[in-house]
Amino acid sequence: MKALRSSSSWVMYLGMAICMYGGARWPRPAWPFVAAGLVVILVGIALRRSAGAPTLEVEQIHSSDLKRPRRTGTLVDALSALVQGIERLHGEGPDAELAAIKDRIEELIWLGPERVGSSQEAIAAKVGFAAYAEVMAPLAASERWLNRAWSAAADGHRPECLSSLAEALAAAREAEALSRERFHALG
Repeated sequence: MKALRSSSSWVMYLGMAICMYGGARWPRPAWPFVAAGLVVILVGIALRRSAGAPTLEVEQIHSSDLKRPRRTGTLVDALSALVQGIERLHGEGPDAELAAIKDRIEELIWLGPERVGSSQEAIAAKVGFAAYAEVMAPLAASERWLNRAWSAAADGHRPECLSSLAEALAAAREAEALSRERFHALG
């Protein structure tokens, strides 16, 4: 199935290239090429559907990921760990070194928002895109606040960093609560 999923992506890329070639002849596009490209894209979609949904357990690990903390547990567990991590970081924030805060924020984003975001296709296939989007909305807000806290730490502005961590925590708690309701079928 993995080979079929990979092949489907390349088939869709080919279809897109054919469409682009046909459309690049503007103002007189080569409509037969555009139509052929669309047919190839539809074949790629059919291949992707026949491959089925990807599993949540399989992750693509890149060499840069080997230095990061290991992702464990379910996605709900990941969001619980995100909440706990932000709580701990916010509590230690008044005394912690700003460089250490930045490093911990990067780890938290890797463990929570990036993990859920990279699992979008599997989540949508198993519980629906609406459930994914409902959880991802506050999770994306939490990620933005974490990035803001990171920037404040980089600028040496501790009060803004702590304020942003508090906002990130509120949004992460909302995402965690929603994940318990919406991701229950993921296991």
